[in-house]
Amino acid sequence: MTESPPAPPLVDSPTVGLFQSFDDVETPALVYDLENLGRTVQRLRRDLELIPGCGLNVAAKATQCVSLLEQLSGWGLGADVASVGELHLVREAGFSEITATGPSFTSRPAMSVLRRSGVTLDVDSIDQLRFLAADPSHRKEIGLRLRVPVPAQFDSLHSFGDRSRFGVDILDPELHALLATHSFRVTRLHTHTGQLTPASFLFHVSYLLRVAAALPTVATIDFGGGLFDFYADRARARSALREAGARISAWCAAHRRSLSTRFEPGGALLGPHGYLVATVQSVQQRRPVPDRSIVQVDASAWNLAPWHKPHVALADRTRLDAPLVPGVIAGNTLYENDYFGVDTHGRVSDYGVPVCVPGDRLVLTNAGAYTTANQRDFNLLGRVSEYVYDGEGLRRVSGWVNHQGDPP
Repeated sequence: MTESPPAPPLVDSPTVGLFQSFDDVETPALVYDLENLGRTVQRLRRDLELIPGCGLNVAAKATQCVSLLEQLSGWGLGADVASVGELHLVREAGFSEITATGPSFTSRPAMSVLRRSGVTLDVDSIDQLRFLAADPSHRKEIGLRLRVPVPAQFDSLHSFGDRSRFGVDILDPELHALLATHSFRVTRLHTHTGQLTPASFLFHVSYLLRVAAALPTVATIDFGGGLFDFYADRARARSALREAGARISAWCAAHRRSLSTRFEPGGALLGPHGYLVATVQSVQQRRPVPDRSIVQVDASAWNLAPWHKPHVALADRTRLDAPLVPGVIAGNTLYENDYFGVDTHGRVSDYGVPVCVPGDRLVLTNAGAYTTANQRDFNLLGRVSEYVYDGEGLRRVSGWVNHQGDPP
C-alpha cells in the first residue's frame, strides 16, 4: 500500500523573483508576497474543510494595507474588526462577512455605527453588555467572546485562557440575568486564548460545544487565531481538525442543529508573507552591546515592528553565503532602545548578522503582520513604502487613511 506524501508546509520559501524585486523598492519598504500568500490561503482552506461549514476570516488588526486586504476579500475571506476604524477599513476593502469584538465598541457612536452597518458585536465584558442593555435601539442579536478556563496541561507562555482580560465568564450569573432580562439572542461564540496547540484546540471544541448546547440560538463558533503553534506540525494540525469535524458533526446530529465555525488568523496568515527591506546606514562596534556589531538601518523597529524578532538576510542573492557575525539591528530614530527583536523584558536580541557595509540592503522577514498596524511616527520619519509582488512584478500601493463617518 502506497503511503500518501506528507502535506507541504503552509508557507513556501520566497522565490528568486521576489528577492530580485527588492532591488527596485524605495527603502524602507514593506513588500507583501501575494503569490505565496495565495498558496497559504488555499492550503489552509483545504485543511479547514476537514470541519464541515468552517470558514476562514482574517484579523483586521494585523494590517492596514488596503491592497492586501482587497486581495483577501477577493479570495472570499471574511474579516474580524476591533474598532470602528477597522470596520471602515474592511468595508473599503470589500469584505462582506464582518465580525466585531473589542472594548473600543463600548461607546454610543461606535454602537451606532455597528447598528447601521448590520454587524453583530461579540460582547467582550459584562460592562459592555450592560452598556448594550441600556441602549434600547441596539440590536438584540449578539455574540459572546468567552474566557475559556484552559487546563494546566494545555496552558503555556503563549496562551492566556481565563487569565485574559478579554471575554466573559459563561458561568457568571449576572451574564445570564442580563441575557434573559433584555431578551438578547446569542448567535455566536467567540474565543481567542493566544496560541493554540492541537490538544488545546480540541479542548476548546468540546468546551464550546457544551456552551452551545446550553444556548439554543448559537449558530456559529469562532475559534479566533493563534495558529503559529497549532501549525508547528501540519500533519498533527490536520489530525486535530479532522477530529474536530467528527465531534461537531456528531453534536449537530445529536442536537438536530446546524453549526458553522470560523478561524480568524492574523499573524500566522500574513506575517510570513511580508518582508521589510531596509538600507544599512551605519555599522559600528561599541556599547551598549559589547563585542557585537550594531547595524543601523533606515527603518525603525520602535515605529514599525516592536513585536517580533525577524530573520535577517542580505537582499543581494549573490551574497547569501556571506559570513555571519554576532550583532544587533538598530533603527534610525533618536531613541536608545530602537532595536529589532527587543523582548517583553526589554532585552535586545542577538542576531547572526551578515557582514555588511553602509549602502547594503537587508531583508527582515515575518513583517507581513502587525507592522503598519503598529506604525507610529516618532521623529516624524514618515510612513514606510508598501509594495505587493504577485509573481510577475512589483506594484507600489498607498497606505490607508482612517476616514470618519459611516463605513462605505
